Amino acid sequence: MHLFENRLDGLMPDSFGDLLYLKHLTIANDGREHEGVPNPHRNTIYFWNERVFNRLKNLEEINIQHLGMKGKLTNSLLNLHKLKYLNLAYNKLQGPLSDSSEWILLKDLQFIEI
Repeated sequence: MHLFENRLDGLMPDSFGDLLYLKHLTIANDGREHEGVPNPHRNTIYFWNERVFNRLKNLEEINIQHLGMKGKLTNSLLNLHKLKYLNLAYNKLQGPLSDSSEWILLKDLQFIEI
């Protein structure tokens, strides 16, 4: 991943998984792409990195939206037992999340948008 003038571009590196005490993760764009408004600070992360999210057990909030991120969401999110807020809207992620009965294990989860 490269940082270009306050902009993330590339793949989410495995080293993000070293942030073991991270509680809040936000990587987002303003969501105005549909208006044709140029955004010089547009973040682009291409793929969901399951290895990272398997290690971030202290996450309470994930706000990764309007990135067009691709990849397969697996049950790695279900390992985040402290998760309260999950927003992955406006991405191109795939996965069988609605089929999993294990979501009940995330007792603190208050908000989800995918």
